[in-house]
Amino acid sequence: VGMAYGEVLNRHGDVFGEPVNIASRLCGSARPGTILVDSPLADQIVDDEQFRIRPISPLSVRGYRRLKASTLGRPRAARDH
Repeated sequence: VGMAYGEVLNRHGDVFGEPVNIASRLCGSARPGTILVDSPLADQIVDDEQFRIRPISPLSVRGYRRLKASTLGRPRAARDH
């Protein structure tokens, strides 16, 4: 899964904008079972105890030479239950 934060344009059931493109690139780079998020989304949820954010090396994907991303997961304590 790939997720990105930002403003989008919704037209006739389609969604356009840079976050849509970034989410698509992240999705294409994610390993099976992994959730990748862009830096703006990671910044929005980094203090939320429901999630664990782990930065990864910048990605080189079409249109973005050094895309900063992180993996999103549950905190270790939540996974143990």
